[in-house]
Amino acid sequence: MKAKSIEDHSEVKKYLDKVCRHIPKADRKSEVREEILSHIEAELDGVEENFDERLKLALEKFGDPEVLGKSLYLAQRTWPETFVKYFTVSMLMGLVLLYLTTSYFSHHYQEVIKKANEVVATRIPRFELAQKEVSKLNLLKETNSVGSDAGQFLNSRIQWVGINQRSVITVPEVSDAKWNREWIVAEIPTDLKRTDLFWIRTLRNFDYWDLFKSGPNARLIGERYELINPYTFPIPDFSFLSRAARIHLRRALDHKDVTSALKDVRHLARLAYTTETLVGNMTAVNLLKVERVTYDEAVKRKISVQRNYKPISLETIAQIKTTLWVTAGFADHAAPEVMARVFLDSSSKWPVGSCAGLAETAQGFVLTSEFLRKKYPFEFDTKEQVAVIHQVFEASKSHCRLTFHRQLVERTKEYANVINGSESFSMSTNWWERLKSYRFSYGQYIPYVRQGIGMELMAIARPDFSQFYERE
Repeated sequence: MKAKSIEDHSEVKKYLDKVCRHIPKADRKSEVREEILSHIEAELDGVEENFDERLKLALEKFGDPEVLGKSLYLAQRTWPETFVKYFTVSMLMGLVLLYLTTSYFSHHYQEVIKKANEVVATRIPRFELAQKEVSKLNLLKETNSVGSDAGQFLNSRIQWVGINQRSVITVPEVSDAKWNREWIVAEIPTDLKRTDLFWIRTLRNFDYWDLFKSGPNARLIGERYELINPYTFPIPDFSFLSRAARIHLRRALDHKDVTSALKDVRHLARLAYTTETLVGNMTAVNLLKVERVTYDEAVKRKISVQRNYKPISLETIAQIKTTLWVTAGFADHAAPEVMARVFLDSSSKWPVGSCAGLAETAQGFVLTSEFLRKKYPFEFDTKEQVAVIHQVFEASKSHCRLTFHRQLVERTKEYANVINGSESFSMSTNWWERLKSYRFSYGQYIPYVRQGIGMELMAIARPDFSQFYERE
């Protein structure tokens, strides 16, 4: 029987179809059909009797059509095709596994942050009560740069952390343990006796202290700002204020004329507070303690103090410290609902210490915002959270300068690229030691991984300062 007649036979046709459906290329299908048909024709050449049975036997010699089809496909497949197939399958499986894994960790950290925010929210009533108490002090009034700037006088004259600037104002550190511990009564070291404190009285002429309009930080703001890691921008070595205040007050005690010196130091505290930094706030608290200790010593020595001078109690100073510290916890960008309640609720007053708190928030926002921005399908969207942050910073304009930190919030992508692309990026805080910079340099480009890293960052770095309420 001729090949054409054999091909038309239903059993042969069915067999060939089963074999060829495993072979993707049309030209190869045709070759296989022809080859199998030629073998069948050779087997049945000259057969007239019992044709169907002989045909069945011939097909059985070829074996199972499914197995034959697969083996022919594998035999003719080239190694690039094999590689592409397995690579594609592996990639798809890897992406699915990657998505599921990072999705799990993202949601895990979301739950961690959510629970932390719920705890912080329960402390809002206490926070508002504390705010009501400390807001009575004019010392802690926020400033939006109305008045004269001490930075014009100080920033080019003092020592900054990490910058070798020639300092005109110097207050030497003393290793004398007795002086550091008992400065109120101990003998003043020789080095400190010669220290010139002319500048303390000069500072009474200024209303606030801006760290960015002049000095080393001036290059970081404006139209032609310099991009740097926002976690390493220069800050003053605030310790010189505490050392200077002790010498100034001790000299005043020895000369039995303390009222003016007490007012000088309180004004120093005011200026430190208006730097809108957390370290500046804590320096202000330290200066208030030094002032109070001096007042008590003056009373003990029966040195007269003007009647219009009102000392701040140590209990109030402790409350100020806690309030300034925990305000950063309520300004945390990881808690948009709390931020909205504290800063945007029309019944709430603008919180004391919030300028420094929002400065901390701006830095954290820059670090995490690009990781948490939705770029790929199935990632979660943080538009509402970002909107709250922008609303709060807009509302702060009548209370805080935040010149540099507003710039961070508005230009997060530019600054994030500096942070995430910096090989030397490091931080001294403990949580940063748990993370490696390469994860952020490359993780921001990997779908789904980026948001998992962002949530991890936010959860680990979250400054829950409100826990200090529990320690009191």
